[in-house]
Amino acid sequence: REALTLADLVVDVSGGGLFHAGQEEILASGTRILRAREPMRRLEALFPVAEVTDHARRSGELLAASRTMRFTSPAGTDLHVNTAGRPVTVQHGYTDTPGRWDHFGTALAALAPGEGEGDGVYVLAPGDVVFLTATVGRYVSEPLTVTFRAGVIESIEGGVEAGMLEQLIERGGGG
Repeated sequence: REALTLADLVVDVSGGGLFHAGQEEILASGTRILRAREPMRRLEALFPVAEVTDHARRSGELLAASRTMRFTSPAGTDLHVNTAGRPVTVQHGYTDTPGRWDHFGTALAALAPGEGEGDGVYVLAPGDVVFLTATVGRYVSEPLTVTFRAGVIESIEGGVEAGMLEQLIERGGGG
């Protein structure tokens, strides 16, 4: 770990990532970390370009300025969350400043609502994916409805996947 804090750039190609190897300490030292786990053909296709970087940056600015978000879908999702003051993560596929982590092949802006936030229903339609681990998912075969009240799951309804999701939550999310 100490050697990693002395590097300018660490390219993380490990299976589980450096999350359990003192990543925060490494970043605090100014070392940049770039996660690169996808096959080369995907990395070549998703090479960061200025337009994508700018889009991710602008998306992050919009999220940072938001106070609430409402998610709807033709499948029936209608979920409301408060977002005011929540930290925003922006990834654009490269790390160009000291102490920055990023993921090669990814461009996104994201935030998580505060604890106790979120009311409504989230509906996964057939063909959507439930991730049972960080890398293993299962396509939903029939609608799966998750109802939230004050940021807590109130109910999960819908076929085999509902039971699998309940078991995953009971295990604490571990695979």
